[in-house]
Amino acid sequence: MRHHFLFILSILLFPIFLFSQNLDKLDKINGFRKFKLGSNVSSFTNLKVQPTNIKLKGVTNYTYIGNDILDFSGVPIEQISLTFYKNKLYQIHVSFGTIFKEYRYDQFDLVQTNLEANFGSYYHKISPSPQAEILNGYIWDGRVVRLESLRLNFAEKDGTRNPRYNYIQGYILFTHKKIQQEQQNSELED
Repeated sequence: MRHHFLFILSILLFPIFLFSQNLDKLDKINGFRKFKLGSNVSSFTNLKVQPTNIKLKGVTNYTYIGNDILDFSGVPIEQISLTFYKNKLYQIHVSFGTIFKEYRYDQFDLVQTNLEANFGSYYHKISPSPQAEILNGYIWDGRVVRLESLRLNFAEKDGTRNPRYNYIQGYILFTHKKIQQEQQNSELED
C-alpha cells in the first residue's frame, strides 16, 4: 500500500517538477544569446543609444548594431534593443517584422516551438481579442526572468489598412524581474 501511495504521489508531482525545471532553465540562461541580464553596459560592444521620448530614472536604451545575430529559429530579427537601469541590463527586446514585412504566423510558430523546447509548456497563453492588438502571445514567468512572446496587429482601430504597409509585427522580451522592480520603485521615490 505504501509503495502504491508513493507511486501515485510521484505521478502527481512529476509534472510540477518538470515545469519548474524548464522555468529554472529560463532563469539559468538569464538572457538571450550573448546578452545576459544583470550585466554591466560596459561589457557590451556595438551599442548605439536609442533616443526615446519616455524618460525614466536611471534608464538608458540601446540598439544592438552588431551583425552577428541575424535570426532566431530561422526567423529574421529586425532589431535587438537593450534596456539598462543604473547600467545593469534588465530588458532584452528582440523584434520581428517591419512596416514593410509581416511577422507571419508560421514564423511566430517557429519561434514559439523553439521557446517551448527550451523552456517548456508551462506558460500563460494570452487570448486574442478583436479589441486588442495581440494576435498571439505567451508568457513564461520564472523566479528571476520573465519571457514574453507576442505577435501584434498595429492596424488602425477601425480595421483599415494602407495596402503599402504591413501591420503585423512581434517580439520576444526577456526581463530581469528584480531589476525591473528596482527601476519601478525608483519612479515612486522623491
